[in-house]
Amino acid sequence: MQQIKNNRILILADIHSNNIALQEVLGDISKRGYENSKIIVNGDVISLGPCPQECFELLSEFNDISFILGNNDRYIINRNFANMDNFHADMYKQVPQGLRDNLTWTYNQLSPENLEKMKKWPKQIVFKVSKYYMSVSHGTPEDDEENINSDISDQDLVRRFNEYDLYVFSHTHVPFVRKINDKMFINPGSVGSSLDGDRRASYAILTLNNDKWEVKIHRISYDLNKVVDLMNNREVPWRKSILKILFKASF
Repeated sequence: MQQIKNNRILILADIHSNNIALQEVLGDISKRGYENSKIIVNGDVISLGPCPQECFELLSEFNDISFILGNNDRYIINRNFANMDNFHADMYKQVPQGLRDNLTWTYNQLSPENLEKMKKWPKQIVFKVSKYYMSVSHGTPEDDEENINSDISDQDLVRRFNEYDLYVFSHTHVPFVRKINDKMFINPGSVGSSLDGDRRASYAILTLNNDKWEVKIHRISYDLNKVVDLMNNREVPWRKSILKILFKASF
């Protein structure tokens, strides 16, 4: 368990090596004067984008930052490029070769130091903020590939996740905030690859005021054409499929 003394928490997730989107999000944080807030990065910093190393460098500028291991991060550190359990099983009967090539390419872009850092990222962190306990995991605490979608019922959320006061999920790339009685459920959406039909980057700001939580999802525009140029110039594997998803902001 980790103690957070800051009353403002920024949650970023699913950056996916998209440093163009990440730069805009960090610029928005700076404009708001929130650079000294607690930052939690809830998995999938890398893969499926042009700039994995650069994303690490941008995030390393912050002192009070915690990282959760995402499924794509796990594939990279385990070099598990052939057998990715349950990877979008609803879409792919088998993992596309282009995706495996992308993961291999991503692995080769990262410094040994950053690969070692990733190996230390946990799959879940429980934070204590004032009197509240907050669980943060990429999918769920049990499964980093499980989707907690925005259409899940209140009953199912409370039945499954009742140990802590706040739960933060990611992985779906679709933001939502749900308050049920005295519990809060949050997905900050995706910085680098939104899948809710809105191309803009997404992140969450949590503020604790007078023992009450305020949660806001912020959407930030970025230049997708710059991402296209980087993907092409760096010959990122599987880029046509990735760019199609980025422009549609959906599968």
